[in-house]
Amino acid sequence: MSLTLSEVLNLPGLEDMRVRAGELYLQRRVCWSYVAGNEGITACKMGGELVFISEINYLCDERKLLTLVETGAVLGIAGMVVLTGGPFPQCISSAVIARAEQLGLSLIEQPSPLKLVFVTHLIDTALMHMTQVRRSRNQCAPA
Repeated sequence: MSLTLSEVLNLPGLEDMRVRAGELYLQRRVCWSYVAGNEGITACKMGGELVFISEINYLCDERKLLTLVETGAVLGIAGMVVLTGGPFPQCISSAVIARAEQLGLSLIEQPSPLKLVFVTHLIDTALMHMTQVRRSRNQCAPA
């Protein structure tokens, strides 16, 4: 089961996350969260991933982030979340924002005080809850 990006962003506790590009595409379905490692995001082959770019990726520069945005758009991910502030870059560059917008990819900024483990836990719990609710409805539906 899935939630839309808009539903994810409206989960209690995620109010500080900010859409930087691709606001027109918030109806895309999120099937799971994926925290990208240094290997990139080519493991996202199913589509529907909400990809998190965390500190492990910040051995990268703007060029690498542009490549991740382009790869994500081709792979059909639901959206990309970039952590900012604190030990992370202070902001997402205008070039990355413009490229995500051009490619129709929702790009979301997550400020560093909002912990990655908290965010992914909220999203994954909401996805599991949605799955259970839909299964329950299907089991209780009259034949």
